[in-house]
Amino acid sequence: MANEITNYYEKLEIGALTYLLVLLNAEIDKGDKWRSITFEDVYSRLEIGDLIPFLDERLHLELAFTLGPEKEQGKLLLAGLRHISEYTRDRESQKLGLEKSGVCLLVAWVLSLIQGGLWNFTDRWLTDHRNLYVHGTPIHYDPSNRTSEER
Repeated sequence: MANEITNYYEKLEIGALTYLLVLLNAEIDKGDKWRSITFEDVYSRLEIGDLIPFLDERLHLELAFTLGPEKEQGKLLLAGLRHISEYTRDRESQKLGLEKSGVCLLVAWVLSLIQGGLWNFTDRWLTDHRNLYVHGTPIHYDPSNRTSEER
C-alpha cells in the first residue's frame, strides 16, 4: 500500500473531490438513504476497493463514471481515503467528532484530503472580486496580466 499513496496529492484533482462532496451534500439534504450507511460499510468497501460502486448503488450518485475504481482519479481517491482511514478507524469520535454516519465519515475524509492538498488557484478566480484581502493585505487585481487564454 505504500506505493499506492506515494503521490496521490500531486495527481488527485480537487474537482474530483469537490464533485464527490457536492453529490454527498445533496444526498444528505434530500433524503434518508444515506443514514443507513455505517462506518463499517465505508471501511469495508474501502478495503475491498468498491466504495464508489457501493455508494452509486445505495445512493444512485453515478460517481463511477469519473471516480470508479478503474479510473485514474478513482484509484487516487481510494489511495488517499485509505491513507486517512488508518488514522481514524475506531477513533472517529475523537479525531472527527463523528459517531455513526458512514457518509459523514466520507465527507470528513474528503475534506481532510482537500485540507492536506496544496492546490494552486490562479488569479483567474479573482476576475469578479476586485476588493479581496488576504491576511489583511488587499489584492489588487489587474486584468491586463491575464493571458489571452484567460481573457
